[in-house]
Amino acid sequence: MNVIRRYRIQPERGDSSVQVAIATELPLGTELPVGTELPLGTELPVGTELPLGPEGRQPPAGCASTRMAAPYIHSLARFRGYAAKPSQRMGEIQRRHPGICIPGRGLPSRRDYSQPFRSPCFRWRTPPAPSFLPSRTEDTGPEDTGPEDTGPEDTGPEDTGLSSYLILRIVGTINGLTKLAKSFGNSTNQKSWRLSLPSVPSLLVPTVLRNCSEITSQFSRSWARQGSVHQQLYPTEPWRAQLRESSQNTVLSRTFSLAQRAFLLAIFAICLITQTAFAEQVFQLRNGMVLRGSKAEIASLKEGFGAAAANQVNVRPIWLIDDGLRRQYIHGKSMVIAPPVQQPNLAQSIEIWQPKPLGGKLVAGLGNILAISPFNEFGRRELRMSGPKGPVHVIQGIREINPRYARLIALKPAQGQPTLLWDMRVATSSLPSSSLNQVFANRIDRTDLNGRLEVVRFYIAAGRFSDAKDALKETIRDFPEEESLEKQLIGLTQRQASQLLDEAELRAEAGQYQLAKGILKNFPTDDVGRITRLKVQDAIADLNQKEQDCKDLVVQLRKQVKQLPDGQAAKIASIVDEIEKELSADTLVRLSDYTRLKDAETIAIEDRVALAISGWLLGSGSGVQNLAIAASLGQVRDLVAEYLSCVDAARRESILVALKNLEGALPEYVDRMLPLLKPTLPWPDESKSEEIEGYFRVETERARYLVQLPPEYNPLRSYPCVVALHAAGGDPKDQIDWWSGIYNSESKARLGHAARNGFVVVAPLWSRDTQRTYEYTPAEHERVLVAMRDAMRRCSIDSDRIFIAGHGEGATAAWDIALAHPDLWAGMISISANPDKTIHHYEPNARFVPMYLLMGELDGNVDAGASAILDDYMSFHHDALVIMYRGRGREFFYDEIPRLFEWMKTKQHQRRPMPQEFEVNTMRRGDQFFWWLELGELKPGVDINPILWDQASRIRSGTVAGSIGTGNQVRVSKAPSDRIRLGLRPMKGIIDMSQQIVVRYGTRPSYHDFDGDLKTMLEDARRRADRKRAFWMQIDLP
Repeated sequence: MNVIRRYRIQPERGDSSVQVAIATELPLGTELPVGTELPLGTELPVGTELPLGPEGRQPPAGCASTRMAAPYIHSLARFRGYAAKPSQRMGEIQRRHPGICIPGRGLPSRRDYSQPFRSPCFRWRTPPAPSFLPSRTEDTGPEDTGPEDTGPEDTGPEDTGLSSYLILRIVGTINGLTKLAKSFGNSTNQKSWRLSLPSVPSLLVPTVLRNCSEITSQFSRSWARQGSVHQQLYPTEPWRAQLRESSQNTVLSRTFSLAQRAFLLAIFAICLITQTAFAEQVFQLRNGMVLRGSKAEIASLKEGFGAAAANQVNVRPIWLIDDGLRRQYIHGKSMVIAPPVQQPNLAQSIEIWQPKPLGGKLVAGLGNILAISPFNEFGRRELRMSGPKGPVHVIQGIREINPRYARLIALKPAQGQPTLLWDMRVATSSLPSSSLNQVFANRIDRTDLNGRLEVVRFYIAAGRFSDAKDALKETIRDFPEEESLEKQLIGLTQRQASQLLDEAELRAEAGQYQLAKGILKNFPTDDVGRITRLKVQDAIADLNQKEQDCKDLVVQLRKQVKQLPDGQAAKIASIVDEIEKELSADTLVRLSDYTRLKDAETIAIEDRVALAISGWLLGSGSGVQNLAIAASLGQVRDLVAEYLSCVDAARRESILVALKNLEGALPEYVDRMLPLLKPTLPWPDESKSEEIEGYFRVETERARYLVQLPPEYNPLRSYPCVVALHAAGGDPKDQIDWWSGIYNSESKARLGHAARNGFVVVAPLWSRDTQRTYEYTPAEHERVLVAMRDAMRRCSIDSDRIFIAGHGEGATAAWDIALAHPDLWAGMISISANPDKTIHHYEPNARFVPMYLLMGELDGNVDAGASAILDDYMSFHHDALVIMYRGRGREFFYDEIPRLFEWMKTKQHQRRPMPQEFEVNTMRRGDQFFWWLELGELKPGVDINPILWDQASRIRSGTVAGSIGTGNQVRVSKAPSDRIRLGLRPMKGIIDMSQQIVVRYGTRPSYHDFDGDLKTMLEDARRRADRKRAFWMQIDLP
C-alpha cells in the first residue's frame, strides 16, 4: 500500500473549543471506540478505522465534521479533501468525494455493526501504477496482514496526486535543462555549444509532450479495465459486491472525472512554467509567409556562431523561432503583422533504438560532406565528410522521427574513428518512401495492429497520403477482421484527391493549363466525396471557359471587322490574324477593355475594334479608340522589336527616322508596348537540347550559361526567374537539376519545384575552371549580369521578379552581387555562404533587397564575424529571414526548397519601385549604377581592388545618396565621382516628363526638358534588356 504521512489535528479557524486537540497526531491505523467525538478540523489519515454508530447508518460522532485529507504526494504539496460541516449530509460528502465510501450509507442492515471493521471509506484504492511510476506495495484489503509504513519514505503517487507527480517531473526537467544551458552558456569555449539558452524551450517541449502523452495513455488503459478497477476499490465480500453492482457506473465515472481534473491542473501548471510546451506558435509575416515553432527573444545572432555576447547591449528584438528542424531568426516587430497564435502540436514521434555512444567529442563544426549512403533497414547510414586530418567516416542512426523532421545521432564508430556527440536534423519530406518503409518494417511487429496503425498515422500527419494508403491496405489484408479500417481508406483517398486538386491549381497558376487539365480529367472522381467532385468539375469548367472566351472574342472581333470599310480592315488584318493565333488564357487580360465594351451600342464599331487592337499591343487600360492610331501601333511595334534585335547601328538610326513619321510612335505608347513584346533575340544555333524540352546551353562571345524553361512555355507570358550560381568547382548543370529537378526519361520532363511553379532557371558560368573561392572581382559580376541580360533578350523573363541565388561560394557571390546592384533583384537567396570583404560594408544596400539566408548551425566554413552582418539585418529597415538547420554543416539543403518558392511567390517579393530617396555604399569598380543614378570613374581611395584587399592601407566605402522631390526636383547629395549620369522616366505624382526637370548637383542647379525622342528609351532597353523600366531621358553632369 502507499506510505502515508501522519496528520495533525488542526482546529477550525476561529474555533476556541478545540484548543486541547492542537498538535495531536493520529498515526495510520488508529482505532477509535464507539462514540468518540472529534472536534472540528480533525485530520484523519488514510486507513483510520472508525466503528459505526448504534443506528447502523450514522457515522460516529464527529465524522461529519472531519477534514478528510488526501495523501501527501512526494513532499511537494498537500492536497486536502473536502472540509465538511456538521449540517451537511453524508450524501454531499460522497458526491464531493467520488472515491470515498461513507460507512453505513447504503449498506445492508444484516451487517453486524457491533464489531469494528476496517472501512473502505478512508482507504483510497487505485489501479496499478503506470509503468513509468515507481512501484509500490499492493494492499489487499482487510485480510492484509503486512506492516503499514507511516514514515516519510513515500515513493509512489496516488491517483489524486498524478497532477503533482507530473508537475514534479516537468519541474525537474526544467531545472536540469536550465542548469545545463547555463553551464554551457558560461563556458569559455562557447563555440562548442550553439544557442544554448534559446534551445531550452525546444528541448523541453518534447519532454513535456512525452510525459503528458504517457499519462493520458496510462489513464485510458487503466480506467478501461473496469473489472480490475472495481476489484481494487472494493474487496470481494457479499455486501461489497452488491455495492459494486449498484454503483459501478457512478463511482467509475466520478473517479475518472477526478483524474481528469488532476490532469487538467497539471496541464495548467505546465503551461505556466513552459508557456509554449503544449502548443507551437504560428507567426504571420508581412510578406505572407507563415512560420511555426517556439519563440525565444535573443540579443544577438552571435550566439548562433558561438561568440560571447553577454556584455553587449542590443535592444533590437530578434526572435528565434525553433520548429525542431531549424532555427529561424527575424526582426519580430517589423516582420510579424499580428501576435503569434498558439496552435496544438499533436505530431506523433516514433522512437527507434540506436547504439548511442556513452561519451565522445562534442561536434562544434562540420566540414564539407563528401558522400552519404542510403538508410538501411535499421535507420542507419554512413556519412563521409572532410576533416582537419582527412576524411572522417560517421555512422548515423535515426533516433526519433516525426512528420516534420528526423533526429539523427552519431553511433558508435568503427575502430580508429573518433566518437562524436552529434545531433542532426533532416526534414522528413526529404526521406524517400522506400527508406522509411524498410525502417518501419524492421521496427514494427507485423502481427501488432497498433504498431501497424502507428505507421499509417505517421504518414497521414506527414502529408504522405499515398504511403499511408499503401500501408493501410497492407494492414487490412493482414487483419481482415478489422472491418472499420475499410472506412479509413475512403478518408485517405479523399485527402489524396485534395493533393491532386492542389497540384492542378498550382499548374494552372503557373500557366501549364494542359497539364492541369490532364490531372483533372484523370481525377478519381468515383472514389471521392461530392464536394471534391464539384471542385474538380468547377476547375475543369473554368479552364474550358477561358478557352471558349478566347474563341468567342475572336469570332466577335472578326464579325465587327467585316463591318469596317475595306481600307481600314486591310490595315489591321495582320493584327487580327495574330490575335486569333496567339490569344490564350495568358493574353486574354489584354483585351479586357474590349471584352467589357464589345457589345456597347453607344460606341461606334470602329472604336470598339480600336480597343481590341490597342489592347493587344499596349495592354489592358490603353483606352485608344482611334482606329487610325491603333493601326499605326502595329507598325510601331514591329519597328521597335527590330531596333532591339538589330546589331547594325546604321539600321537602328533609320528605324528611328521611320518612327518619327508614325502617328502612334509616342513615348507613352512605346513604354507600354515594350514589356508586351516577344523576346527580341532567337536562341543560338545548336543551343537547344534535342532530348530535354526547354533546355538550352548558350555560349556567346560574352556569356556562357544554361537555361531551363518551364513546361508549356509561352513567349507572351512573363515568367519569374532564378539566376542560380553554382558552388566553387561546380557545374551550372547542378543548379538546373537542383532547382528544376533531374530530367525524368520516363515522363520526358523535369519534375522539380521550378518546373511546377513556372520559374525560368538561368545558371551562368561565373568562375574560372580552376577557381575554388569567390574573389569579389568586377569580372565575376560581369559574367553573371551579362548572362542574365542575354537570357532576358531570348526568353520571356519578368524583370520585376528576378531572384539571385547560389550555393557555397556561389551563394557568397549571389550575396555580394545582390548588394552591389540592389536595383536589379526581387530578392536574394544565399545557401551556405561565407560573407566577407565588401559584404561587411554594404549594409545600407541590403535595405532594398529581401534576403533569405540559409545555413547550417555547425558550418565550420562560416566565420563568427558573419554574425555581426546578420545582426545588422535584424532591424526595421531590412526584410531578412535567417535560417539555421540544427546539427547541419555546409550543405545544399534541398529540405528547404518548398519554402524557398513560397518565399519567392509572395506578393511583396517583387522588385521594388524606384525609390524617391536612397543612400547606398560603393567601393569597387562596377558598383556604379543605382536605379536612376550612374557614377563615372570612382575617386581614388574609394575603388579598392578585391584581389589586393589585405594590402589596402585603408578600407572605406564611398556613400552615394540622392532624392527626387515633388515638382520634378532631383538632388544628388553624395557621389564619390566627378561625373554622374541621371536616367529618368515618369514616376506617378513625382516626375512629370512634360514639365521642366531641375537637377541639383554641386553648387548650381541645372534645368532640363524632355524632347520626346525615342532613341534614349530604345537604346536603354536594348543595352540593359529591362523593358519594364526603360529611361526616357538621360542627363550627364557636369
